[in-house]
Amino acid sequence: MGFPIEDQNECTDESALFCIEEARTPVHLGEARVEVVAHETGAPGPTYLGIHDDENTAVAATLGTLRRRGGRLVEVRHTGERNFTFELEQTTYAFDPNRIFTDAGAEAALRDQGAFSEAALEATRAFAERLLEVVGFEQLREEGRLIVTVHN
Repeated sequence: MGFPIEDQNECTDESALFCIEEARTPVHLGEARVEVVAHETGAPGPTYLGIHDDENTAVAATLGTLRRRGGRLVEVRHTGERNFTFELEQTTYAFDPNRIFTDAGAEAALRDQGAFSEAALEATRAFAERLLEVVGFEQLREEGRLIVTVHN
C-alpha cells in the first residue's frame, strides 16, 4: 500500500504550521531523464534528501515533518525503483545511488550492477554533481547546515 505523496504538499491539515511548495528540476543521466523534486517550506530547518525512488514511506514521513517543523526535502524520482538505470551508447547501466558521490564509489556502484565503461562513469559522476548542485550542497556546507538522508 503506497502513500499519496502528491497529496502531502497540500496545506489542508489544521496541524500544519508550514505549507509546502514544490519545484521540479529535470536532470539528465545518459539518455534517461531524472526528476529532482524540491519540497520547500521557506522556513529554516534541515535539508532532507530522498535518493531512492522506492522509499515512499520515508518521503511521506518527511513531508509530514516539514509541515510541522519547516525545512526542505529534495526527492529524486526516476523509475520507482531503488537503483537507477540508464542507456548510453546502446548499453544499459545501473547503480545504487548511495555511492555515486566519489569516483571510486561510482565505479564500484556501476560494476556491482553489471556493465561498466568510462563513459558511464562520467555520466554517473556528472549526474551526481548536478544533483549536489540542485540540492545546494556547497552553500549548505559553507553555512554549516544539515543535510539528512531519508530511508525507509
